[in-house]
Amino acid sequence: MVIQNFLKQYAFGAEVEKVDLTGIRDDVIALENARKAFENRKDAVDSFEAEHDMQAIRLLEDYEETDLESVKETKQEANEALRRLSSAMRESAENEEKLAASLQEIEEAEEELKLLQEQEKALAWRQTIVNKTAEYLVEAKNNFLKKYLAPMQNAFDQYFELLSGENTDVYELDAQLNISKRANGKLRNVDLLSEGYKDLVGLCRRMAMVDAMYEEEKPFLIFDDPFVNLDDEKLECGLDFMKDISRKYQVIYTTCHTSRTG
Repeated sequence: MVIQNFLKQYAFGAEVEKVDLTGIRDDVIALENARKAFENRKDAVDSFEAEHDMQAIRLLEDYEETDLESVKETKQEANEALRRLSSAMRESAENEEKLAASLQEIEEAEEELKLLQEQEKALAWRQTIVNKTAEYLVEAKNNFLKKYLAPMQNAFDQYFELLSGENTDVYELDAQLNISKRANGKLRNVDLLSEGYKDLVGLCRRMAMVDAMYEEEKPFLIFDDPFVNLDDEKLECGLDFMKDISRKYQVIYTTCHTSRTG
């Protein structure tokens, strides 16, 4: 500043004031320092421009500052989108857990279905066996009826007539070897008969079965006081019955009373 004032005064012929050389020196030094600082800063700028994309920086300098409200709005929209995305992710995780649970239930149901199918297969096989067995039983029953029932009925009739001296047309033998008595047009259970008649019916049925089972070889028969419930008339028939069957079978007959001996 001092130098500039001196030069102005000298140029226009003005009276030159006394110059402060110390001030001039200080100004020169300050100027030199400023020049050096400028050079240093210029070097720093040149180095910065060499290392960076100045075109992009100039574009940023030219770019107008964005409206703050627009930035806030954009941020809010981004936050809202993020919230929706987070909610969707939570829902997706919950759905994944539900699907995993459903998958587990499906796997368990498949295992149970497989087990039930195996059980069904086994039951179907058993049902087939039962059906075949039923068919064979029906066939065996029919064969039994054809082969044994009629001969057993005839044998029963003969034995009962021999034991009771009565007509045997009223008694019928079924496929289960049960004896029924026809009375008033209906078949009735022989359990309604007296003890004596039940003994006669049971004895005749057993003898009919023996005849049917042993056509060739004849077994020996044991009778343990079978006529204890018979009256005198039926007892006489019973003793004749024992004599008759003893011609075909070996008979062991026991009784506890002499009145029932022949």
